[in-house]
Amino acid sequence: MAIPASILAQLHYGRTANGAVGCRVLPTGDNPDNQAWLKVIARKAVDARVNPPHETVWGYEVEYLELRADYDEDQHGFDYDLFYVRREIYYNLKDEAALIHVVRRWLSDLQQLRPLANTDYPA
Repeated sequence: MAIPASILAQLHYGRTANGAVGCRVLPTGDNPDNQAWLKVIARKAVDARVNPPHETVWGYEVEYLELRADYDEDQHGFDYDLFYVRREIYYNLKDEAALIHVVRRWLSDLQQLRPLANTDYPA
């Protein structure tokens, strides 16, 4: 399985939400009615030694977030801490192979990933 070119382009060059992508996924907790999301970020750095400065992707981060089923943004606002079931963050994924390995825990089809600004990701 390869990461679709459109997803890589968003991660590497997207400007909204720093190019992050994400989607809803099935919760892994005990309650299948919980709400869960996946977020992927490319960690970038600017190499100012070259002219013009060049942005380089150094790695990726993946975050899995699961909130209790009774969380309602209209009722509770942005007070997520009271509703966390699980929050897992995978840092320093060096390349696309490592990224795919982690994301496959929740997604079999990477085409489900969308720019984070186009999802209902809560945080």
